[in-house]
Amino acid sequence: MSLLETLQHKPLIGDGAMGTMLYAKGIFINTCYEQLCLTKPYLIECVHRDYVEAGADLIETNTFGANRLKLEAHGIADQLEAINRTAVHLTRKSAGPNTYILGSVGPLLQSDQLFSDRHTSELEHLFHEQILLLADEKVDAIQLETFTHVDEAELAAQITASYNLPVFVSVTVGKDGETRRGERIEQIIHQLDACDAVDAIGINCGLGPAAAFSIAERALPLTSKPFSVNANAGLPQEVDGRLIYMSTPEYFSEYAKRLIELGVRMVGGCCGTTPEHIATMAKQVKSLSGVKEHLHIKHHTDQEATPIETIPTAAKCRFGAKLANGEKVTSIEITPPRSIDLKPMLEKCQQCYDAGIDAINIPDGPRASARISPMVAALAVEREIGIETVLHYCCRDRNLIGMQSDLLGGYAGGLRNYL
Repeated sequence: MSLLETLQHKPLIGDGAMGTMLYAKGIFINTCYEQLCLTKPYLIECVHRDYVEAGADLIETNTFGANRLKLEAHGIADQLEAINRTAVHLTRKSAGPNTYILGSVGPLLQSDQLFSDRHTSELEHLFHEQILLLADEKVDAIQLETFTHVDEAELAAQITASYNLPVFVSVTVGKDGETRRGERIEQIIHQLDACDAVDAIGINCGLGPAAAFSIAERALPLTSKPFSVNANAGLPQEVDGRLIYMSTPEYFSEYAKRLIELGVRMVGGCCGTTPEHIATMAKQVKSLSGVKEHLHIKHHTDQEATPIETIPTAAKCRFGAKLANGEKVTSIEITPPRSIDLKPMLEKCQQCYDAGIDAINIPDGPRASARISPMVAALAVEREIGIETVLHYCCRDRNLIGMQSDLLGGYAGGLRNYL
C-alpha cells in the first residue's frame, strides 16, 4: 500500500529530532550534521534505528541542509551527491518492512530574507539538484520542512511533483500563528491547499505541544489534505551550559493523542524530542482506532475575495528597509518632555538627524512621570524633523478598543515603527 493510501486508513507516527540526538552523542553544534552521513554513518544509522524501534512509521533522511547553498558554507559542496545518496541508504538500512522513508528538504532562504522573482531561477536549480538525488534513490515522499516563505515552499513542491513523488509541506509559525514575516497560518493553508502539487500540509518546529495543538485547531478546518504536526519538546532551558527540553514524553504523547483525535494524520517530533518521546507517543496513538475525518470548511462568496498581501519589511519604511537588507542601524532614546513645550526635544532630534542617526526611540511613561503623549511627540518629530521614530507602546491601563484606536490613528499619521 502506498504512503498516501495508508494515510487514508490510519494515523502515522513520525520520528523525532536528529540534531538533538547527535548533540547528546557528543557532536558539536557547529558541525555539518549532514556530512556525518559520510564521516560517522554509524551514528546516523543508530539514531534512525532507535526511532524505528520506538515505533516510528515515517523516518526522515538526514538531508535537511544537504543542498549546495548550505554545504558551500562548510566548504563541502562537492560532497552534495554523496551525502544525499548515502543518507537514503542509511535510512533504508535502519527501516523496518513497513517503514516509509521521507526525503528531508529544508528551505534555502533565511526567514528574514525576501522572496522575489529574481530568486526563482537560482532556487529552482538548487532544489532540483537535491530533490533529483533523493528521487533517484526512491524515497517514498519528499518532506519539505521548516519553511517560513509559503511562495518558496510552493516552488519546491512544484519541483518535487515533477519527479512524481508525494509532496509533504511543513511550515514554521510562532504561537500567534504567523511566520516572522507576518504570513498568517490561514493564508498559508489556503495557498498550499490550492496547490495541486502539495499532497499533505503540516507545521513543525517553533512550537511546543500545546501551542502546536492550538495552531492545528485553526488550520485543520481549512484543508481536506492530510495534516501533520511535528512539535518541539516544549521550550529549552539552560542547565549547566546546555539547553535541555523539560517537556516529559508523557506530556508530549498526551497532546499527540489529542491531535489525532482532532483529525491530524501524522504526528512526530522536532527539536528536543527523543526516541523515548516517540515510543510513548506511539503507544498512545496506536491504541486509537482508524482515522478521524476532520471537517473541511469552504467559504463561498458571490465575488472572489481579494487576498491581502503581506507588506515586506523592506517596503514598510526606511528603517525597515535597512534592517531587511542587513545594514547597521542606530537609534537613540529621547523621552517626551514633562511640559507642553516640544521645542527642546525637537532640537535634540534634529541633532541626531544631522549626525546620521536612523531613528528616535520614544518611551511610553518613563520614570513613572506625567509627560506629553509619546504618540503626539512621535508625530511631531516625524513631521517637523523627518527622522523616523520607534514608538514604545505599553498595554497597561488600556483596553483593546483603545489600543486599536491608538494604532489606527498612529498609522494614519504616518507612524510605522512600534516596540
